[in-house]
Amino acid sequence: MDIVMEGTMTTAYLVAIDLTKRHFKVCAMDFY
Repeated sequence: MDIVMEGTMTTAYLVAIDLTKRHFKVCAMDFY
C-alpha cells in the first residue's frame, strides 16, 4: 500500500470517529 494512501485512510478513519463521537454527544444531549 502507498504511504500517502495509508495516511489518507488513517486521517479519514480518525475524522469519522471524531464526527461519530460528536454526533452521539449531540444525540445524548437531545435525548436527556
